[in-house]
Amino acid sequence: MRKPLASGTLWWLLNEMPPTLKLRLNEELKQLDKRRRSTHKKGDTKITSMELHLRWMYEDQADLAEMKHGLYDVIERYLPLTKEHMRENRLPKLSDCTYFWGRQIKGLEQELLKTSIPA
Repeated sequence: MRKPLASGTLWWLLNEMPPTLKLRLNEELKQLDKRRRSTHKKGDTKITSMELHLRWMYEDQADLAEMKHGLYDVIERYLPLTKEHMRENRLPKLSDCTYFWGRQIKGLEQELLKTSIPA
């Protein structure tokens, strides 16, 4: 097993994420996989889904520094990770995540209001 994260596990932090954001994360992972599969050619090695990569990361408590670039781009929209977190192999505090998630949800609500109210 790899070196555990210094401040908990990614699995724990993902479980603390609000359901609205968790659904959006799952949808974004599916879209990322869809884009990856569209470039896949017959005979290429099997493509492992990003959801499976994420599961391996939290089950094995893998180093955050080993996240693949594509997965990190998606995760950073849902977790307030910084380069320092990556370098130090630690997670942000739950209080920082709660504040970040609140801002994300507020942004989603504003998006919905803009699209649902005709101008």
